[in-house]
Amino acid sequence: MKKKNIVFMICALVVQLAALTYFALYSINIKNSAEKDGRIVKIACTAYDPYHPFKGRYILLTTSENAYIKNRAEYYLQENFADKVDAMNWKDFNELKPVLELYVDSKDQFVIKGVTVLATPGDESSRIQIEEYLENAE
Repeated sequence: MKKKNIVFMICALVVQLAALTYFALYSINIKNSAEKDGRIVKIACTAYDPYHPFKGRYILLTTSENAYIKNRAEYYLQENFADKVDAMNWKDFNELKPVLELYVDSKDQFVIKGVTVLATPGDESSRIQIEEYLENAE
């Protein structure tokens, strides 16, 4: 290989690593700030589970319009959980009253914390992470 090619490859690698580090630190900083200030926003939503050939499986959350999410957000699941959601009837899933949780920092920047559902329908005190619910689902 020519020296120019090696230098170019090293520069490209450094830029990629810098970008990954920036995005990781960005999310961590928002999360830490939100936890410190108690700024965890919960938004009731309804869900639909589409499949996209490039994006993979995700839950499309439709919310009432608020300051952070304008009508919809996408929440990605691991493939094994996504398969369980696919097998569910959407009316039954939405009866679990899904709630989107966001970490919001003092500048109103946010990252998604997760989605919770009711482990026992109608019992708001039974709210758990969707992954935990799906892990225990038959």
